[in-house]
Amino acid sequence: MRDTFRLRNAPVYGIILVILFSLGIVFLPADIVGKVFSSDELISRLSGITAIRLIGAAFLIFLSADVGFGLFRFSRKLPFALPLFAVAVNNLPIIALATGAAEVTRAQLIPLLLAECMAVAMFEEFAFRGLVFPFALKAFGSRRHAPFMAVITSGCLFGLLHLVNIPSAGAAALLQVGYSALIGAACAVIVLYTANIIPAVLFHGIYNFCGYLVPELGAGTLWDAPTVAVTAVIAVAAAVWAVFLLKTCAPINVSLILGDDSLPVPSDRRDS
Repeated sequence: MRDTFRLRNAPVYGIILVILFSLGIVFLPADIVGKVFSSDELISRLSGITAIRLIGAAFLIFLSADVGFGLFRFSRKLPFALPLFAVAVNNLPIIALATGAAEVTRAQLIPLLLAECMAVAMFEEFAFRGLVFPFALKAFGSRRHAPFMAVITSGCLFGLLHLVNIPSAGAAALLQVGYSALIGAACAVIVLYTANIIPAVLFHGIYNFCGYLVPELGAGTLWDAPTVAVTAVIAVAAAVWAVFLLKTCAPINVSLILGDDSLPVPSDRRDS
């Protein structure tokens, strides 16, 4: 741990730096970069976003390691976080695809879309769960509800980042802010419970891929009454489970995430 930028003991400034860096990456002209790969508008955009987000993620991974955060712990608790993945999978319009109300017309681009979604997920997770979340844990210190407040902070700041979509999406961007905040909070719970960021990256990437598959590579109606009902049930169940996970997180997990060896790790908890 070098802490080159002296951010470990200045977590608020660390959060501000990460958000400003994230905004800078988001505003880079992906279309122009993508033209290096293809003249096709969709391929160009997806390729450009993938390249830019991977570069941004590389810096964030370096910064997280430099500050000393520990986010790659093997955890036997991972299966308990898997039920939350139902939210990500349900983002795929399964009923619409099964009934023919929606279809994928450019299936050959599925690998590219998957790569783009995973690149975006990696970038955003290392920004908001790899850095903002640990910085928030550090800022709230030993307060009784510090983990909960850090989860909410990470989720809300991630949601607010999507305000940049207002020029292109209009009022719909406000809805995106809301559900992005919830998804961000779920990712923070996964990281806190497992002390590992990889499951959160996978959750985020799957959620994005399932949600963008038809809008990007196909056409059709995505929402109907059964889909809304199933989504509501899964959302409520996932929220209850996330609260349960948050309440049962061991305090030692905070120490592991922050890379703080000052707290002893019991022999039966070294896999946390």
